[in-house]
Amino acid sequence: AANAMSPAIAKMIADDKGTHPVKTVGGCVLQAKMMGGKITLTDENGNVATVTIADVKQSNGVIHVIDTVLLPKGWDVPQSFAGRQRRGFSPPLSFALGYPHPFVRASVVRNAPESAHDVVGGGYMVTKRPRIEGFAIISSEGMIAASDGSFPENLKIPADHKFYQDSVDRAAAVANGRHSSEGGPKEAARRRIILTRRVERVIADPDNANAVLWNPASAPFEEAWLKLNLENGTLAVVGGTDVFGLFLNIGYDSFFLTRADASVPRGRPVFPGVGRNATPEEVLQKHGMVLRETRMLDAATNTRVEEWVPKG
Repeated sequence: AANAMSPAIAKMIADDKGTHPVKTVGGCVLQAKMMGGKITLTDENGNVATVTIADVKQSNGVIHVIDTVLLPKGWDVPQSFAGRQRRGFSPPLSFALGYPHPFVRASVVRNAPESAHDVVGGGYMVTKRPRIEGFAIISSEGMIAASDGSFPENLKIPADHKFYQDSVDRAAAVANGRHSSEGGPKEAARRRIILTRRVERVIADPDNANAVLWNPASAPFEEAWLKLNLENGTLAVVGGTDVFGLFLNIGYDSFFLTRADASVPRGRPVFPGVGRNATPEEVLQKHGMVLRETRMLDAATNTRVEEWVPKG
């Protein structure tokens, strides 16, 4: 079996005097080189991609994230995809060196076009990043917890709890901070990304075989998702404040904001800045989200859930 780790690839490049050919399943040949200490791949059209994240181990090989679409000879990027790149949605990609023969897989993890298979025919495949949904119940002040981090009794509303647990049950995985979780009898069995500053990059959680520990200061979200070894599905983001705020920048596909009339005057806000400087609506709008719909969960307590989605 071929050794697909980056040090082995770098050695192949050196052994081949600076350029090592990599053959894809579809018969294309990419040229691997070293530039500035990083591995690059050049396709038959002259497009050059740089490996930005190396050696993400998977059950059937190793994935390396690249920053540019690579195509078979004579192919061009469809306008639907090129337009998204121009508008700032140029996504990370990944290539995987598999066994027993090396092959290349390009994996669009954000905003994959409808014609994704056409973009990467001839040995390339495309997969989307997960759908990302956020879930929070807030007080009239926009708080999700008391000042000590505890969950206020007046926010424990059965109708919301059922909506929340049913929604999380449909997700492929959950994302939360070290001091937050969704609770419920199925919590321990769920696949999970735990955000923490106590590790470097992404590691398997030594205390939970279903979880990975991710430091967003040293590794991108794509690396954490790849570490879970899930092809697609929904990631449910369940808090706390900094986690909700971080995923505003990564991009929610939907944020479900449950509103209760209960008061938590000096608590922890749903997003950083809420309370003193902004409302939850203003923060969501600032990040390009709009209100799609509102529905009542419990008329007796006037508990309603809003779904916020990206504008356009």
